[in-house]
Amino acid sequence: MNGRTPLTCANVGDEDSIADRCVMRLRIEAIRALGIPAVLRVYQGLRHGFGLDRCTAAEGWIDEAATFWKRPRGRQQAQQSPASIMS
Repeated sequence: MNGRTPLTCANVGDEDSIADRCVMRLRIEAIRALGIPAVLRVYQGLRHGFGLDRCTAAEGWIDEAATFWKRPRGRQQAQQSPASIMS
């Protein structure tokens, strides 16, 4: 990761055996430490590859990600309103 790392929105299930939520949390924290907007959402009861996942805890994740990616970019913005890490 470096200053060219893009803003990052990560979505994982708490039962994901491929994208482990603890590893993802560390990655998101490292990205945020560079001043880059990043968010992690962990969904209860889901494994890797939940796709659109209608009628689950992840329903709507695509709209949330799109909203995140449409926000203004830049280091100053990241410092003024840091993205949250949720679990």
